Amino acid sequence: MQTLTDRVRPLGGRRLQLLAWAAFVVALMLVPLFTSKLTTFILGQALVFGVAAVSLNLLIGYGKMVSFGHAAWWGLGGYTTGIVLQRYTGLGVLGALVVAVVVTVSVSAVVGYFCVRRGTIYFAMLTLAFAQLVMLAILRMRGLTGGEQGLTGGIPRPAIGPFEITGMQEFYWFSAVISLLALAGMAWFLASPFGLSLRALAADPERAAATGINVKLHQWATFVVAAAFASVAGGLHAISQSAAFPESLHWTTSALFVFMGLVGGIDHFVGPLVGAVVYIYLERFASNVLDARDLVLGALLLAIVIGLRGGVVGTAVSLWNGGSERYRARGRTGRGSGPDSSKPLAPATEGDR
Repeated sequence: MQTLTDRVRPLGGRRLQLLAWAAFVVALMLVPLFTSKLTTFILGQALVFGVAAVSLNLLIGYGKMVSFGHAAWWGLGGYTTGIVLQRYTGLGVLGALVVAVVVTVSVSAVVGYFCVRRGTIYFAMLTLAFAQLVMLAILRMRGLTGGEQGLTGGIPRPAIGPFEITGMQEFYWFSAVISLLALAGMAWFLASPFGLSLRALAADPERAAATGINVKLHQWATFVVAAAFASVAGGLHAISQSAAFPESLHWTTSALFVFMGLVGGIDHFVGPLVGAVVYIYLERFASNVLDARDLVLGALLLAIVIGLRGGVVGTAVSLWNGGSERYRARGRTGRGSGPDSSKPLAPATEGDR
């Protein structure tokens, strides 16, 4: 498993990578100025869901820990952010997100302690069980969360100093900045010595333990970090919807994040983000135009599993690198000398062997 920088290195030098990222950031910031409000809203939602999907991929793609309960942290972040903004408006949006992270880290630290003590399928089942317990607890605290009705009544958007975030454009810019910072934070985490150790133990836990890496500690810390970033995304989503509902903690939401990762490619850092964009746009198209949402999404998942196992990003990178290798191979043979590289080589005969 490689980091984002390692994965895209075959596509060009470091300067080209930085230019590509700079162009990506500038394009995101210019979206509200050149597109409709609907497109701005959809892309903003895709960014938020993408952050949650990337955070889950810290567990699945890099830690080799399959979680079916990641929606608990998405939903807990959304509820906490909404409650803080409704009852303690003076803290502001950033303060509410910080409180959501603190609450989520506290709960996930306890849950993660029990989950990482079991491996493989037991880890997956425990995350699912604890997520359902978190959802049940939120449903039972009706006076605070609204119970089955959800956290309704509107979630305010206090200004950040002179910057108002009440309009569509302003909130898009705010959520885009927070999403980019979250993505940068996760990329830094994976590139750190801790992240390198995580990938080493995911590749071979026994050998990693023999070198002195504390396997359970790394898994537990990654679980908590992934939950923290998911809570940020959940908070942004709750603010954008001006509400929070129990469905956001259901296991089907966790499955949605897994689906986004598979569509984009779990072997690449940006894979789940691309998968989120594809899913959000395709879901809207399938629901509004074709009126066959489940059929289209099911066909997409089937195509990914059978024909594009690396996801959209993995397949694109493989095709690009394959073309680059063929180009370099033709360059090594030289032009005008040696065998004609445009013709396939004849198979070796028995005598040649």
